[in-house]
Amino acid sequence: MKRVLITILLGIGVLSAQEIKIKGEVIEKRGVFSEEYNTEIVELSIKTEDGKIVIASLCPKWFLSFDIQKGEKIELLGRFREQEQFRFMVREIIKNEFRYQIRDRNYNPLWIRTPVRMRNCFYNPQTEVCVKGKIKEICIVSPYSLLVEANIALENGEIVRLRLAPSWYLRERIKVGDEIEVRGSQIRLDGEKMIMVREMQNLRTREIITLRDMQGFPLWSGYRKGEGGVGRETGRKRRGRW
Repeated sequence: MKRVLITILLGIGVLSAQEIKIKGEVIEKRGVFSEEYNTEIVELSIKTEDGKIVIASLCPKWFLSFDIQKGEKIELLGRFREQEQFRFMVREIIKNEFRYQIRDRNYNPLWIRTPVRMRNCFYNPQTEVCVKGKIKEICIVSPYSLLVEANIALENGEIVRLRLAPSWYLRERIKVGDEIEVRGSQIRLDGEKMIMVREMQNLRTREIITLRDMQGFPLWSGYRKGEGGVGRETGRKRRGRW
């Protein structure tokens, strides 16, 4: 079956229903009520590097943990709506070398948590695995909770997706290019395989970082603070091999 793509020529390249990146300057930010989501969505007017104006649809303001200012340079990953030539549906915001996901790969909004999205997204000690690889990408998948995921390349070239912890808990203790060894539960989310990491070691610094307990409960959760020292500081002082 031939794949049909609707293309639009805007002067910033040939754009289509395929995913692309755009770069430019924010010239206006506003809130627009969306009947589709029944809430107010942040919308940006972007002046691209060659002077074209693009309208970018983001997410609710409360879902963003950072502010976007007029005059700021920004990079967005997404695709244009086929019916609206200059409207850009954003999936990721790229800012200060971090990637903030606001929609999944099927462009379902991450600020809407449905039972279908959450199904099978739990830690199962029976499916624990241990893998080692080099970090290729670090991504913040929820600008609201600052939840971090990473893609690592194994020795055989396979790319594995990892679900880690909020960025404030990790405190920049890993970076792209680091080789890490992780232990965690294999799960499926949105039909995609991933590992929910319980513990990992940065082989560059030799530090072991514990993210979840043996049953998979996150150690950064507020209800665990003060329980025998378990809380935000967990995993910071451990070094060496497992």
